[in-house]
Amino acid sequence: MSAYHKILPCFTSIVLAISLSACQQSPNQAMDVPTVATASTAASTTASVTASSPAPTLKANVSQQFIGTSLVQQRLKQALPEIAYTTDNLPMVAQQVNQVSWSPTGAIELKAMPASAVVASQVASTSPASATPSVTGFQSTIDYAALKQSTNGNQSSVANKDALPSKQVFIKPDELLVFKTQALLNWHGHSVGALTGIMNKNTIKAMQIFQQKHNLPVTTTMDEATWSALTSNETLNKQPIFINYQLTRDDLVITKAPKDMQYKSAREAVAEKFHMSQKLVSRLNPTTPLKAGNVITVYNPYQPNMTEVTKVISDKKKNILYAYAASGELVASYPTTVGSNYTPSPSGSLKVKNRVLNPTYNTDFSSKEKWLPPGPNNPVGRAWIGLSKRGYGIHGSPEPELISAQKSHGCVRLTNWDALSLYGTIADGADVVFE
Repeated sequence: MSAYHKILPCFTSIVLAISLSACQQSPNQAMDVPTVATASTAASTTASVTASSPAPTLKANVSQQFIGTSLVQQRLKQALPEIAYTTDNLPMVAQQVNQVSWSPTGAIELKAMPASAVVASQVASTSPASATPSVTGFQSTIDYAALKQSTNGNQSSVANKDALPSKQVFIKPDELLVFKTQALLNWHGHSVGALTGIMNKNTIKAMQIFQQKHNLPVTTTMDEATWSALTSNETLNKQPIFINYQLTRDDLVITKAPKDMQYKSAREAVAEKFHMSQKLVSRLNPTTPLKAGNVITVYNPYQPNMTEVTKVISDKKKNILYAYAASGELVASYPTTVGSNYTPSPSGSLKVKNRVLNPTYNTDFSSKEKWLPPGPNNPVGRAWIGLSKRGYGIHGSPEPELISAQKSHGCVRLTNWDALSLYGTIADGADVVFE
């Protein structure tokens, strides 16, 4: 996001005259292997979602639906707009991601992959492991550059994105599986941050939390037990990872004004609405202008956790926020940015004192000139959850792709969409524990 927020003040305020600490970025060290906090149980996330979600009456092809009457449902409805989509005429790469599956042999299965693609993968594979290709599709050892060349017959034209026909997109075979893994983890309540198709630290952390919750061996790569557990929920497993969406004017509210906290580009706006990296927006839509009325291919956010959260634990070393229901069940987890040694996050136990949707921001109460309006590029993002220690809170971020790769001034920073989700689910007076 905008470089305007690269250095932020130490003390800030939001509406209702709530004082808070802004977050300043700095390099972050590699995280240890995470462990699920002791308050969690082995209960299935599926059970909690099934119990709290009125699934039988949800509309088809609409994500982020909140139709209940509880405070949680009403707050989520206020924070996260419905997204109506279609799966008609999806580009081939989106169909492949939606159909991909993991197999114990290491092959990446594409259940309905065209024969031409199988031939291309066989021709392109150069390693001994792929010399005898699986009948189910791509091998994970495929030579990607050779695949593109054999598919197009002209490698130079592939390198020129402007020369590609609309919707013709190339994604590495391994990435297909990572996209689905990231989506399933998100839908199980374990956020990976911005969807990238890369098995990055936030994705590995989310997978390991999922593994520990389900009493599975903790790994850094996909295995049969983990894949079986991730795909055991038939409802989640049937959801499309990539969808088609028609842009509206409301999706593209951008600005060039220095103090306006709206998006700075259409790509940034689309990426945040669909919880994905800006680079991925461009990769999936290389020749489709991001203008109202155009249909683009994007990630499907589906449904966030909808179970009320009564306790969160911020693991400052591992950059993880664990969210628990009143029963003690772990219902969600989020990658975080926390304070540095120079501007540390609190220690011990605090309480949730207030919440503000679309907060304003100020560094000096004595001057109205210092106020910054609400917006996604506001230094505290789209949502503020104030804590019982003055100046500290859990909030969003103007740079969601840097979560867990930066340092704050002591607050717990989430992606804007994760902050909005927690804004909806966390209970008044919920325990906030810093470890």
